[in-house]
Amino acid sequence: MSRPPLRTVDLPLDRVEGEVAAALFFSDQRPPQGSAAILDWRLNGKLSELMAAGKATGKPGEQIVLGGNHKVAAPWALFVGCGPFRELSAQALQTQLRALLQSCARAGYQRVALGLPVFPGIDPEQMVGVVARAIRESQVEEVECLLSLEGKVTGRSSSAA
Repeated sequence: MSRPPLRTVDLPLDRVEGEVAAALFFSDQRPPQGSAAILDWRLNGKLSELMAAGKATGKPGEQIVLGGNHKVAAPWALFVGCGPFRELSAQALQTQLRALLQSCARAGYQRVALGLPVFPGIDPEQMVGVVARAIRESQVEEVECLLSLEGKVTGRSSSAA
């Protein structure tokens, strides 16, 4: 039996055992917030250092890969820029997620831990749908996505797609 392409998990992103932990960061959030902040903290502020030096901006499509450490369950961390947080639509999010998943597949990752914020106006069930559509559209069937939604603790894992 094959793995479901999408599972929600009841863990913070830094504790999800993927081959890469992926988080979004935004051009209008200094310091990083949510899952990006958790990974940044666990990685001793590497993303914050890059942002302070002007080497990371959070612009749409920007991708930064950093080696993990014993404080993060995944051996790699991927930060994906999405522009201004307040301006990100569900469609733009889906486009960014599709690109993220395609990048992960090209890099050979088969198990992606993905931490997403709960966006204003997008409830958690809708967010799972956005991710599921991004997976289908990315055509990366070999990639399993373990989704950690910030602020959504269910006490169980579920499958979707």
